[in-house]
Amino acid sequence: MRPRHSLKFLGQPLLRLRIRPSFEEFVNQIQNKPNEEMNEHWAPQSFLCGIGLFPYDFVGKLEDVETYAPPIIEWISSGKENHFPTQDEIRFPSGGTKDSIEQYYTDDIKNKVKSTFKDDFAMLGYK
Repeated sequence: MRPRHSLKFLGQPLLRLRIRPSFEEFVNQIQNKPNEEMNEHWAPQSFLCGIGLFPYDFVGKLEDVETYAPPIIEWISSGKENHFPTQDEIRFPSGGTKDSIEQYYTDDIKNKVKSTFKDDFAMLGYK
């Protein structure tokens, strides 16, 4: 299985050597970058969305989308009933994230990720 992290947009020493970093090296690299310098694919969502700067009245989690999407879709559809497709209906199989977490996340890496994304964890109610 190909690693789900990349050397692109990481520190120049790794780029010059053309070495794919381990997941731990990847986490270390992004942990030390200011939010403004992070690639949008792994920058904190709270930073990218301007949480605290823009008056959002709702922030949803992807794992709850089937619960909160239907009333939002109905609201933006002017009251017409619309159906939000399930993961099965769009034929988007699970990526096995739970297995990947156990494979890649040591306690040290978990702590680094929680520190780097502390505002996201707080905003979404993660522990």
